[in-house]
Amino acid sequence: TQYKPDYNEAMTKNKASVQKSFTSGADAENITKINTAIHHLGTLQELADALDSGNSPAINKVVNFVKTQMGHDEVTNVDLAKIAVGDELMKAFKGSGSSEAEAEAWRAQFNANKSVKGMRGAIKTAVDLLHGRSTEVNEKWKRGMDTEEDFKNLISPSAQTVLNRLSSGSTVPVISTKEEYDALQPGQTYI
Repeated sequence: TQYKPDYNEAMTKNKASVQKSFTSGADAENITKINTAIHHLGTLQELADALDSGNSPAINKVVNFVKTQMGHDEVTNVDLAKIAVGDELMKAFKGSGSSEAEAEAWRAQFNANKSVKGMRGAIKTAVDLLHGRSTEVNEKWKRGMDTEEDFKNLISPSAQTVLNRLSSGSTVPVISTKEEYDALQPGQTYI
């Protein structure tokens, strides 16, 4: 204790436990789930943009049915991606003990018949929720390690690239009413 007067055996053991959890334990798994969900959301956004939906879910339902019947893969691709997104979001927020009904509740938010604005809104909300989750995971690291330093690469560089792409896409407003159109700034880009 004279070599290091501020040495605390209990804190040293706690830090070792936290470090293990963040590198190979439950927290490491959650970080992987968060990053995977971000990648899946990026894929879903690309596929939803390729679907080229209109602003009416009722009309989109008919158009998407016809597209599917004619062999187009856009709707099927969105449906497949929404399964992956729903499952990964459920895992990121609930862990491995979640039910099929909970996964389905997540999936339902990414229906291929949604309007462009509806789909982008659902994806943006999911990204915002993941941001909150990752922020709290990082705070857990800081508390456990008794530091102000962030956990390095909590959001992987490739997931950060996806987030940057999603963020830049979400700043372009989707206009569906005259009031929204009238509120635009002169020369502002919109969909």
